[in-house]
Amino acid sequence: MKSGVSCKLWLLVTVVVLASGCASMQPVSNYARSGDTVMLVLGGTDEGNAQVPVLKKQNMTVTITDSLGSTYAVKLRYLFRTYSDPASKYGYRASTYPGKYYETYVPPYSGEWVAVIDLADPVTGDPVPVSTGPATISVTSPDLVSFVDYSNFGWIWTNGDLSSIPIEILSGTGSSNPMNYLDSVNYDPMTALEPLPQIEVVPGGAPLTAVGGGSFTFSYQNADFGDGIRVVPTTPDPGVQLSFKSIDQGDGTSLLNVVIMNPNGFRINNNRAVGLMKGKSLFRSLGFVMTWENGTVDDTNWEASIQMINGGYVDVQGNAMPELTPAISKVY
Repeated sequence: MKSGVSCKLWLLVTVVVLASGCASMQPVSNYARSGDTVMLVLGGTDEGNAQVPVLKKQNMTVTITDSLGSTYAVKLRYLFRTYSDPASKYGYRASTYPGKYYETYVPPYSGEWVAVIDLADPVTGDPVPVSTGPATISVTSPDLVSFVDYSNFGWIWTNGDLSSIPIEILSGTGSSNPMNYLDSVNYDPMTALEPLPQIEVVPGGAPLTAVGGGSFTFSYQNADFGDGIRVVPTTPDPGVQLSFKSIDQGDGTSLLNVVIMNPNGFRINNNRAVGLMKGKSLFRSLGFVMTWENGTVDDTNWEASIQMINGGYVDVQGNAMPELTPAISKVY
């Protein structure tokens, strides 16, 4: 596998083989008919191609330019992220010091943003009238960059970039792949891979020493968060210990207690070091996300629906760290 700038990532309908942190610049497959479905990998998550915690469909434009130079908008059907097997070579090597393997130049615990695209008009769903022959797909977003040189060596990769992804258009007209759609009950399992609404809590400031963790208490309006709040870490870092508990107050509100910690400590930055192999965590692994479904909370009203009552961070000896303060934002 090549390091995090560009690598092929082959996806099947039911199996994802992930080389985390890499940006595949070839669709799967690399040929299709008008109307067919193709998959693209848009690049890495943390410290990668994505410049925000969560990529949004509405901030993304996908087009195809055919062999005659005509350009058409196409449908971005699904957008989701995946992570590698923690017991994979990447999972092991990316926690070691850079040098021996290419994977060690990719940030640890990174994932991939995956897009499923129909070569069809995004409004009507009709196959776009592309000409046969060599074509290119372009994916643009203010929240996404095409190229990340993790190694800083200036290495050049051969797969191109997100603004010009090669694909061969075959003759004939295809159709959107149902992706294992359960027709009898109208269930589309692929939608379950897409992000839910999220409020992220990350430490703001620069720690003076290794962080041990943090504890936080929030008050929220029960009715606004639908089926209830679930708290999850922002990275698949195996060293992170996170727990949460909601306590109904009987007045339409609940208290949410969250504890995040690593007894080995969180580093003061995101630089890779030998300590990761001994159980330490990156600084960015100190974040967590509150997520929910079927609620009424949106980007304009969320601050009226949930407030932090108290919270803060401690070092590995349990001493308060006033230089760090929780930064709370709705990221999706």
